[in-house]
Amino acid sequence: MFLLGTNRPGYHRSQAKRRRISCLSRPILRGLLGRVSVGRVAREILFEREKSFVMKRGFWGVLLAVWTVWAWGEPKPFAMSGFDFGELRPGGDNVVRCRLVPREKKLKVCCTVLVLHPKTGKVVGRAKKRFSGDGEGPVDVSVPYSLEAPGEFKMVFLVQKGKKIFYHESRYFRVNGLDRADYGACLSSSQSVSLWWCDATRKVGLERPLPQKKSDAVRVSAAKGEYQPFQLVVHPNVDLKNLQVSVSDLLGPGDPIPSEDVSISRVAYLEVKEPSDPTGSRGWWPDPLPEVNPLGEALCKGKNHPFWITVWVASNRKAGEYKGEVRMSAGGWFQIVPLRLRVWDFALPTKPSIRSAFGVSPGTIWNYQHVQPEKRRAVWDLYMKNFKEHRISPYQFWLDDIQVSFSEGPNGEICPELDFEAWDREAEKYLDGQGFAGYRLPIQGTGSGTFHSRSVGSLAGHMAGSAQYEKAFRRYVRGLSDHLEKKGWLDEAYVYWFDEPTPRDYDFLKEVMKRLKNAAPKLKRMLTEEPVEPLFGAVDIWCPILNAYDPQICRDRQKLGEEIWWYVCTGPKAPYPGLFIDRDAIEMRIWLWMTQKFGVEGILVWQTMYWTSGTAFPGTLQDPWEDPMGYQTGYGLASGKKLHWGNGDGRFLYPANRHPLEDQTEYVAGPVNSIRWEMLREGLEDVEYFRILEKELDAARKRGLPERKGRKGEALLLIGDDFVEDLTHFTREPDQLYERRERIARFIEHLKEM
Repeated sequence: MFLLGTNRPGYHRSQAKRRRISCLSRPILRGLLGRVSVGRVAREILFEREKSFVMKRGFWGVLLAVWTVWAWGEPKPFAMSGFDFGELRPGGDNVVRCRLVPREKKLKVCCTVLVLHPKTGKVVGRAKKRFSGDGEGPVDVSVPYSLEAPGEFKMVFLVQKGKKIFYHESRYFRVNGLDRADYGACLSSSQSVSLWWCDATRKVGLERPLPQKKSDAVRVSAAKGEYQPFQLVVHPNVDLKNLQVSVSDLLGPGDPIPSEDVSISRVAYLEVKEPSDPTGSRGWWPDPLPEVNPLGEALCKGKNHPFWITVWVASNRKAGEYKGEVRMSAGGWFQIVPLRLRVWDFALPTKPSIRSAFGVSPGTIWNYQHVQPEKRRAVWDLYMKNFKEHRISPYQFWLDDIQVSFSEGPNGEICPELDFEAWDREAEKYLDGQGFAGYRLPIQGTGSGTFHSRSVGSLAGHMAGSAQYEKAFRRYVRGLSDHLEKKGWLDEAYVYWFDEPTPRDYDFLKEVMKRLKNAAPKLKRMLTEEPVEPLFGAVDIWCPILNAYDPQICRDRQKLGEEIWWYVCTGPKAPYPGLFIDRDAIEMRIWLWMTQKFGVEGILVWQTMYWTSGTAFPGTLQDPWEDPMGYQTGYGLASGKKLHWGNGDGRFLYPANRHPLEDQTEYVAGPVNSIRWEMLREGLEDVEYFRILEKELDAARKRGLPERKGRKGEALLLIGDDFVEDLTHFTREPDQLYERRERIARFIEHLKEM
């Protein structure tokens, strides 16, 4: 087997010979090392490095190595057995254990655990313990160590006698964001219950240890018109029953913020059985945010139980400091947590600056919540209210479509008749009233397609390309466009009729896009594709997948008046930010910081309530409360086959029915939010801070703002490489985002006072 690969070009027989000698000699040399120590550096140079001396020198290297062991080797004073690094995760059984069998009467050794950064070699953690033995029996070694921060690390275990290292072992490992324990602040701790809090941009692991930092209150800040969440974490040492959580009114400089403007949810966990990609992990991940049970919550001992509390600051609130309390009680335990809220003296706009397009499925809602026809509009209104509160625009906001019929005219022409009455009522409600920033305009007869297949359009039985079809299509689309323009709704509309094309689809695409342009020149045509030269002039809104975004090409298209959006779905996988449940909470939020940095104008996600796959679950439904995986559907996949798209792909919301397969109750209720859904809103609100500062800076300059202050404001607008270097290198520290937000807010207030 040692001859494998010897016929490769440039692979000489001498190299093969040295490799054979090295492979044969390593077991012998390692056997010698089991009895003697030659020092860590010599050991690595001679035997363990990929390009070691033995590997380079073949037979003569072996002789030199044996001579080194004979000349400088020293018998080990002990034998080693049962070595174990422990669980290597915050809150786990983090103890290095082994057994030393002394070979001398009096054994005294020092055991050291080092946690190193693998690239820099910097020591980020250290633990040391001394052990001794009398030679009569084995010595059981246990060295506890602590881990907090996430990332890639190398652990090294050393056994020393005096200054001599007689044994060392190393292992590379990774601490994921779910297990990290370097954030949060402890509010109180007793024998029965510990209580701590943290910001919202975290996914709290069930078993992560309590934070070391102390705090006497929860402190958050928000602009007017903003939702500000935080997490209050209960860690009981005994089982708690009927836990009650409530928030008082927040008193401040103006009218109080009523408790009705504060929502309280329980953070629920889903078991991830198959990671979405290599950065994910199996285990219990937090995501759904169901409302707290008014009858009380039951908490099991020994786990973290986060509660998600969100304060809504109305646009008419006065700026300043507000004070309130969070009250928690269960049995004989009672705790009051001071809550401090700073309201900044500016308001976020009702209509978001970043446009969005997120898929919705009314039929899926009816199926999972068992909604009867007479209650469907009420449920739909609750879902649309949720979208509006999260500053996200759905593909469709209506239940009543624009009514279209076709009749034959006296000359045999096909005449379209449009009825907007019902659709207009909903447009007035959601576009004018709630400020949705976009919608996907459906156009009959356009045709459709994906990279997998496509279909040619037809109207009233006439195929695209025929004279009757072309005239009817032009009248129909022009009628749509003229009505929307008259109502002031044309700018929000886009036509998105083909998804993720391949080059073989380009000619077909250009034909339909040209047809749309000729019929309605002001109607924007969207395509989920990166800008490519064959399609230049055929697309108004380019929407590439995140990893296909090219900054220079996209900026060039924007200079020509075209828009650039981008999207994520089952891809891209790591190291890009993703929408998966088993990813850090910051990833969906930092996506919006990327959007701001690169001047992207909109975001798109194909679905928000992808609770089941008709392909993976034919004839039944998937339970999204039990199975977090998004399974592939369609694209020619055989019925019943389950292929993975990723945990949470297309699923930002959950049905109000938590047992949809067993519970047939009609749920007249809105959706259950997720942490990832909240992070999208946080990111969209962050963007508004940047946009408001930009406007205030321009206004202040017109009033004679000193150049020095202007430069300070420009620095705050810059999203540097320490936040986002590129699409795969970005901060994972939420504290950075909160610190920049606060600095921006204070500077906005300063500019407004000038």
